[in-house]
Amino acid sequence: FANALEQACRLEPYPLAKPSSRPSNPPAVPGEPQAWLKHNLSRRTVIRGLIALTAVGGAGALAWLGEHNLSSPTGAQSPNATPTPTIKPTSTLSPLGTTLYIYQRHKGEVKAVAWSPDGTRIASGSADQTVQIWDATTGDHVVTYSGHSAEVKAVAWSPGDGKHMASGSLDTTVQVWDAFTGSTLLTYRGHSQVVRSVAWSPDGTRIASASEDKTVQVWDAFTGSTLLTYRGHSDKVITVAWSPDGARIASASFDGTVQVWNATTGGNPLVYHGHHGPVRAVAWSPDGQHLASGGADMSVQVWVATLGQLIHTYSGHRQDVQAVAWSPDGTSLASASFDTTVRVWDVPTGRPVYTYTHHSNQVWAVAWSPHDGQRIASGSIDGTVQVWQAV
Repeated sequence: FANALEQACRLEPYPLAKPSSRPSNPPAVPGEPQAWLKHNLSRRTVIRGLIALTAVGGAGALAWLGEHNLSSPTGAQSPNATPTPTIKPTSTLSPLGTTLYIYQRHKGEVKAVAWSPDGTRIASGSADQTVQIWDATTGDHVVTYSGHSAEVKAVAWSPGDGKHMASGSLDTTVQVWDAFTGSTLLTYRGHSQVVRSVAWSPDGTRIASASEDKTVQVWDAFTGSTLLTYRGHSDKVITVAWSPDGARIASASFDGTVQVWNATTGGNPLVYHGHHGPVRAVAWSPDGQHLASGGADMSVQVWVATLGQLIHTYSGHRQDVQAVAWSPDGTSLASASFDTTVRVWDVPTGRPVYTYTHHSNQVWAVAWSPHDGQRIASGSIDGTVQVWQAV
């Protein structure tokens, strides 16, 4: 019967349907999504094998099957099934764009979203003055941080261990706190106006914060001592990002530029002038070779980080681009816009892949799940964070 099973499994499997051929919710905009399908035995192939085994070996064949641990693909379900919060949102069989769950515990607009480094939790910052941490699989609430006295504009996890959070606020402070208990560890008061963005250095020893006071300040994550103040911008600084190697910082401003500079000295700035109008978003590619930026000109631009050379311009949004995020493998980009959508783009070709349309108001934040890159979390003025199938 072992030979019979091998013959059965060699039968040509039924072809897997492309994600775009299955019902999706919401519908995709023009542009076929990439196939991100794993090479598993199809359910029908295994059934064929079982039929052959039953004919040849009966119970002995089933024993052989158990010994070799053949089963149907993990997480397989009807394409029309509606996911519930108890279903782990990692199945590659979920249609592209499927909403896996909606987090609705905030009592105000959601302005910031970030996944924990291990992918198990999500943090969201809101106009309700809180940061809430919750289970990334179920949406179950874990902890609420209430240390700020005004709207929370930015959240960031400490790299590696994910034990600490940094949050920036309309109250002009950055607060560092325990991600498990919500206990405040440090309050940084170096800025004179709203803090719009925060980012940890890759080694977790420093934090960079961008403010409407036109500065980016780099400071010690343990003591709060200011190490560097960057004053290259002539208007509000909206976002800041460390390069993966920790050597450079990119900052984007209402002055229409993205500036890339030495993270230790603040020197040697490269100034990118590709956008027309305020730049609201900037993010490094995982390999540190490229930057993606978006802004009021409704475009997402990808360019060489060391040269400022434009590679692709992605058009399609109808209002300002507020946030951009790279997939972990660097092949896709997600952009969030005031037009209420999140768009996913193929980086090598510049081709639009999908448009997510389930938010009812401006989308301010977007983040990919780390490691697998299968899910996206998006935060909106509609007060929700929505987690959905990204590939």
